[in-house]
Amino acid sequence: MARAITAHPFRALSLVLAAVSVAHLLTEPAWAVGWGYVRSAVHILVSPHWFALYALRPDIQMGPITFLVGAPLVLILKGDAGRFAAVLLMLLIGLAIMREAQRILAAESPSARRRWAVAAVLFAIAWPELAVRFGHLDDALALFFAVLAMRLLQDGRTVAAGLAIGVAVDCKPWMLPLAAVLLFAPRHRWPALGVVVLAVVVVWSPFFLLDPASVRALQFRIPVSSGSTLWLFGIRAHGTPPWCRPAQLVGGALLAAAAVRRGRPLAAVLVVVAFRMLLDPGAHSYYASGLLTGALLLDLDATLALATLAALVLVLGPVYLVPPRIPVLVSGFRTVGIVASLVAAFALPLHRRRELGPRGEPHRVDVPRSSKAAAL
Repeated sequence: MARAITAHPFRALSLVLAAVSVAHLLTEPAWAVGWGYVRSAVHILVSPHWFALYALRPDIQMGPITFLVGAPLVLILKGDAGRFAAVLLMLLIGLAIMREAQRILAAESPSARRRWAVAAVLFAIAWPELAVRFGHLDDALALFFAVLAMRLLQDGRTVAAGLAIGVAVDCKPWMLPLAAVLLFAPRHRWPALGVVVLAVVVVWSPFFLLDPASVRALQFRIPVSSGSTLWLFGIRAHGTPPWCRPAQLVGGALLAAAAVRRGRPLAAVLVVVAFRMLLDPGAHSYYASGLLTGALLLDLDATLALATLAALVLVLGPVYLVPPRIPVLVSGFRTVGIVASLVAAFALPLHRRRELGPRGEPHRVDVPRSSKAAAL
């Protein structure tokens, strides 16, 4: 299968995305349910009170770049036509993520390309959960720019990577911990961090300066879902615990930094997403698409493409296989899958180790000949 896919990868991956997407459209009573947030935000942004967006709708937890991208689909196509176009755009973003992951490999061995192909197929199975079923453009864009940032870092383009991370934060604030990887770049780390800060300040500050009530968006409390790890461990408050968001930011940054220090920079996206999921009061199934994005990057360096498989089976699988009327099973399986992804980020055997910087200076891991022969 891997050889067939590597021959014409994006034709095969497009077919997988299309098949799973059609299955969602045929079986789900509602699709792209998150698109309503983008539509509401765009209508506010084109009104005289655009600066009050987050004061009027603190429940819209999406970044301004999301609405800039979505505005033409809302204002020109409108209605279901715009929503369907948004789904197509998000599916294309999924293909772009797989393409950026492939570009990280450059001209590496056929076995590395086969591992990418296997991981990409598993990613393509999960991506329509985000793009079609939930339609969260903010997450799709943030994940794309996160992967782009990691590819730019591998090319030695640190400042450009900082801009990509800043744009990711401007789409979805929970991507901010990924900026920690820039601290370990061999060159231009401080200019790159400055670009992140500048990108965030320029995009977000007009809302908070022109309407201080925008701070309500930072205080918005999401109910604790029965499928979440918080609920599993007895934290069942009416809304997000006050320590939750700071802990996600600090913990995600520390884990991303640790991944780079251990020669696993491509695991940074995975640990940021997984730690966020572990402490998040929400437990939406489209979060798994972010987890598989990070796992796809990790599997580029893994001896076997196991991270994406584990994330798909243990995190997204129970959504469809475990009875929702037994919440302890749902949250239990989900928590096991998230913890397994975090463990994999630091313990999964690697075919190679990397440092941030140009591809020409990787740190290889000696792999037994038998393991090499078995590698996907």
